[in-house]
Amino acid sequence: MFMTIVFIFLMILLIVSGGAALHLGVFKAHRPQTGYVKKIFGGIVSYGISAAVWLVFYSYHYLGW
Repeated sequence: MFMTIVFIFLMILLIVSGGAALHLGVFKAHRPQTGYVKKIFGGIVSYGISAAVWLVFYSYHYLGW
């Protein structure tokens, strides 16, 4: 039970940190001149990509393919 909770929190941490890195690094959303719509669109796309990639990697490792 403890390891399941740890794995879930690790997955959440990986998704959030990966999404933040993409959002700030690729989409440059931290700049003050970046528009509100671009920040929202960049956030949705970056966190979506992060979730998709990390869930594939995590399930591949966790299921032991």
